[in-house]
Amino acid sequence: MRRAQLRGALILGAAVVLGVVLLAQGDDFVDVSTAEVSAGQRPTTTTAPATSGPATTAPTTAPTTAPTTTTTAPDGPRPPAEVQVLVLNGTTRQGVAVANSQKLDAADYQTPEEGNTAPRPNTTIFFDPSYEADARAVQQALAVPAAFEAMPDRIIDGDGQNVATSDVDIIVVLGEDLPQG
Repeated sequence: MRRAQLRGALILGAAVVLGVVLLAQGDDFVDVSTAEVSAGQRPTTTTAPATSGPATTAPTTAPTTAPTTTTTAPDGPRPPAEVQVLVLNGTTRQGVAVANSQKLDAADYQTPEEGNTAPRPNTTIFFDPSYEADARAVQQALAVPAAFEAMPDRIIDGDGQNVATSDVDIIVVLGEDLPQG
């Protein structure tokens, strides 16, 4: 039991010494809780040069701009004119891809020539990871039920050919769940 008491006394003594040292150097610290610093900036401390006479110097806080690199997706969707959307017909109905591609054209999306793919039960919107907000905006523009998935390496069209997924940002594959009309 005596060892625990000795250890506690040593820790308490070290804390007191540290506190005294910090208090003695207290003039060198700045209270950043009152400093106004914008996002992406950090406070820096500057001290006015010493002058002859009894004048004292006080630390001041000035914001400096820290370099930033943004690699995240935008908060919302991009302007439609900046988004490439390929529409593929995965239903047994004729003209579905053309009609939906025209809806996106009217909303100012960039739409390469639409195509066909093997019939599928559900509409799926494939998107590049940085285009998730745009994929959701495309779904709203088309007013279709849809599942969302990351862009695959390849999609096979109705002729058995690979669709170049790297040429577009979003691919809409319309499925049999697409409402009639």
